[in-house]
Amino acid sequence: MKTKTIKFLFLIILSSLLSCGESSSKKEKIANASGEPKPADSSYIVDVTEMDYAFGMPEEIKSGWVTFRMKNKGKEEHLGLLQKLPDSLNSLSVSTVRERFLEDSLPMGDWKAGPGILSPGRTGKTTVYLKPGLYILWCTIRTPEGTPHYKKGMLRSFRVTQELGGEKKPKADVNITVSRYAYSTDQPIGPGTHTFNVQFADDGIFDVFIAHLKEDQDMEDVFNWRLRAPSPVEFLGGTEQQPGLFQVDLNPGRYVFYSTQGGLDGLAEEITIPEEGKAPAISGNPVNSPISWSLSDSDSVLTAPEGRTLVTFENNSSHRIDYLWFWLKPEFSEKQFLEYIQPGNLWSRGGPGYTKPIPANGKKDFPDCRRAK
Repeated sequence: MKTKTIKFLFLIILSSLLSCGESSSKKEKIANASGEPKPADSSYIVDVTEMDYAFGMPEEIKSGWVTFRMKNKGKEEHLGLLQKLPDSLNSLSVSTVRERFLEDSLPMGDWKAGPGILSPGRTGKTTVYLKPGLYILWCTIRTPEGTPHYKKGMLRSFRVTQELGGEKKPKADVNITVSRYAYSTDQPIGPGTHTFNVQFADDGIFDVFIAHLKEDQDMEDVFNWRLRAPSPVEFLGGTEQQPGLFQVDLNPGRYVFYSTQGGLDGLAEEITIPEEGKAPAISGNPVNSPISWSLSDSDSVLTAPEGRTLVTFENNSSHRIDYLWFWLKPEFSEKQFLEYIQPGNLWSRGGPGYTKPIPANGKKDFPDCRRAK
């Protein structure tokens, strides 16, 4: 068997340079992948309509386990990013929260969650635990022209009351664990309706989206999309950045579990749902033997096998080292990259991502190279 190696370039930079309407569902029967009926949990459901460019939902909902049933009635992809405001702002009115958010005068909390990306015509269910307080629901997908949806009005503020809605966490049939940087599931996955329970093994903040691939599409179509409508692939939902659950119907075909924060670093898994039987459980274990790399004060060019690999870095220099790492395509030479990355070239361009590792801008701003998985 041939061993494929990938050439990496590590750019070593001293840290001094880097500083320059709601409802309650009834019990019903759902067929699982084996065809056996199972009772669905009684959940507290809030219906949310996604439109171009607005959310339709109540201004006040109950606390506890809340299932958002999202319906995308627009012509573009949408998501619902939930953000809880600091408790010190609980006395503000819902309308004031919206106004101050648009004015960039609203202090925001760190807690984020919410329903994942849905393509036009799709409906998704995402369940998260909400404490009482004020929340913002906003969409960060961009129009074809590049304008974020929330700046066109796709922003909703609402209050979560002390009254408890969903007391018990809904049941799931598949657990999906998110770590740095891998997904894993505890069960094989077959066709049918599945409820995924998302849990985190590390303290990273990552989302879990699921997309359906057509016959002529692959993972690169997902990687290349920069959250600007329209998407080349069909998104079926998921969950944002917090433990929670999401429900999705899987027909036979190819699907991708994907994170917009860590997809290029390895948080992307393709599965094929068969006509009969089940797809194997997703394993997040490394497929290669561990590698130890020693870093010095100079630029380093290193090689590694293809696939998920545990890499240990050792700083043998006399300084603190910050590094950026890229996967160089064969036609892109090391010399070209080093010239492109030099101060006065890349750094003078400004913009987000240029003075820190580049998870979001690598594909867009470096047409001839891409961040490594």
